Amino acid sequence: MYIKLFSALSILLFTFNCNAFSKVPDADGVVSIRMIDNTPCLYIDRPDLIGAYLIEISQGNADNLYSIFYKNTFDENYPTKEKCIMLSDSNFPNLKLEDGKIYAIGLRPDPNKNEQLRIEPNFTGFGNTICLKKDQDDHFRVQDYTRGQCVDRVAIQSEQESLHENKGSWFDRFIEWLKSLLS
Repeated sequence: MYIKLFSALSILLFTFNCNAFSKVPDADGVVSIRMIDNTPCLYIDRPDLIGAYLIEISQGNADNLYSIFYKNTFDENYPTKEKCIMLSDSNFPNLKLEDGKIYAIGLRPDPNKNEQLRIEPNFTGFGNTICLKKDQDDHFRVQDYTRGQCVDRVAIQSEQESLHENKGSWFDRFIEWLKSLLS
């Protein structure tokens, strides 16, 4: 019996690979986005952050990728849902929003500014990758970038709901699998 359990756990550990134990680049969460006057606006759902931050917007394709930066501190401009940071030319110089483009967004601590202020930030980073798509009224809609393609947010939510309804959680399936090995 113990040999079966040890074998099952060994297989499980090897299938998760070492990446399961390493820190993810955006360990603190996602940069959330809402639309205001046909312009994406960025914010963070966590209210307790301190320090200086920089927001990097990367756009383009594999041949021509470039980044634009926005720097500030949480004391001066905390990006909440009500006071979000517009993804516009005024905040990100030379940024041109285009239909069908992919935008990688990262909010990270600003090491130089935090060192000057002598502040230890309490976060490692937030991120998100989105696409912008124009609808028939020529207004931008935010899409999620998933598995190499731009996907409407409604489709992702309904797909996740149907998976949850049909198959249950992964943990429940894992427990059932372990029970079948031990019996």
